[in-house]
Amino acid sequence: ADDDARIADLAQSMTASGFQGVLLVRAHPDGPLNGRERYQLVYGHRRRRAWRTVCAAQGQPCVLPVVPRPFSDQQMLTIGAQENLQREDLNPMEEARLVAWHLSVYYPMGLSEIGRMLGKSEDWAKARSRLLQLPEPLQAIIWRSPGMMTAMLEISSLWAEAPEQAEALALRTEREGL
Repeated sequence: ADDDARIADLAQSMTASGFQGVLLVRAHPDGPLNGRERYQLVYGHRRRRAWRTVCAAQGQPCVLPVVPRPFSDQQMLTIGAQENLQREDLNPMEEARLVAWHLSVYYPMGLSEIGRMLGKSEDWAKARSRLLQLPEPLQAIIWRSPGMMTAMLEISSLWAEAPEQAEALALRTEREGL
């Protein structure tokens, strides 16, 4: 619903200024259909949705300027991750999974390069990579309360020595918003 509101805002600004720029596409991986070339959108999913809204409201056919480029499947997944990271509501655990996937696919690339690839800093990538190493109870707290990420990373240092006390502290931290 929040994304729909952003699309509506984008469509409203496009109504006034028109569609700006171009969308990047690649040849569809399944090839032509009925003798007609097909394309897969690479960048600009939100802009396309917004422009379709504008066209429908004006009762016009929806025509968009596109530029075809040769993107690999791996590049498509990275681009999707970059676009997802631009969402404001992505949970740090989801971000951690994106970092882990990139580490496995682009091995031996390090966190500095992965962070850059995703449009983030090395520190950001390092923090996210640590999340998947946290004990499950601490990960669960981050899923429920994303703002607790830093606190859970700190509490994790106590886990090896005193897991029961660390978990109790984590739950209290979440409950009281410490």
